[in-house]
Amino acid sequence: MIACKWSNRELRAKGREDDLLLAWQTSRELWGQNRTVVVTYNTRTATRQRYAFEQKLLRLQDELHLMRGKVNRQAAQWRSRNAVLERYLNLCRELHLPDDLYQVELHQEGKGLRMYCRKKYYRIGRHIDYFGKNILVTDHPDWTIDEIVQAGLDRYVVEQSFRQSKDHDLVAMLPLRHWTEGKIRCHVFTCVVALAYLRLLEIKLEEGRAHDLRRRGDGKHAYPAFLPVLAHQQPESPTALGGNNRKTGGNSAGFGL
Repeated sequence: MIACKWSNRELRAKGREDDLLLAWQTSRELWGQNRTVVVTYNTRTATRQRYAFEQKLLRLQDELHLMRGKVNRQAAQWRSRNAVLERYLNLCRELHLPDDLYQVELHQEGKGLRMYCRKKYYRIGRHIDYFGKNILVTDHPDWTIDEIVQAGLDRYVVEQSFRQSKDHDLVAMLPLRHWTEGKIRCHVFTCVVALAYLRLLEIKLEEGRAHDLRRRGDGKHAYPAFLPVLAHQQPESPTALGGNNRKTGGNSAGFGL
């Protein structure tokens, strides 16, 4: 079944029938309740993930060849079986890859350690089968498949807010320059309130169709054009705001808490 009519309509207009977002719906009992389950497949996402995976797999293969050479030559610091395995596991974590895509074996032969590695094609194929697929579970049986898929796509709002909390221009949850519990709580609370206000601003601007989104220099996020300007303005002093908010015990940056 084809889902997400709005985006698929644009793709059809461009003659990109192979890039349509597909979805399959069923229901089953999960966590003690009957829930609707939707499985989506995005061809474009699968292609991007496949390309990134192949690049990582090539790097893993090259690193394994280097490791095998060092182990078989009995190089210094490569003679302990546990140390070699730990290096392999750390490499997989660094590449965000499962550690069972290769069969890595270490055997003691005579006085030396020998390393053998073999690619597990079936396991790699099973891993690739997951690319481009998402499983959405909801307890709203009255929702249409389009509404469920759209709700899943809208999770970017949460992900964007998480990235925004690490931005140095807006919100800036880190670095945390406080030591006492009260000040830390106040700082975190202020950042959460700022994220809420930013989202409310986006909603209001979208409703009024009066916003002019522009892409930032790093190409990662798009914000209303006035937000970066506000971020570089110096906040008013506490006295100018009508009181000394040092009593709040936090980095309120002009907010009276």
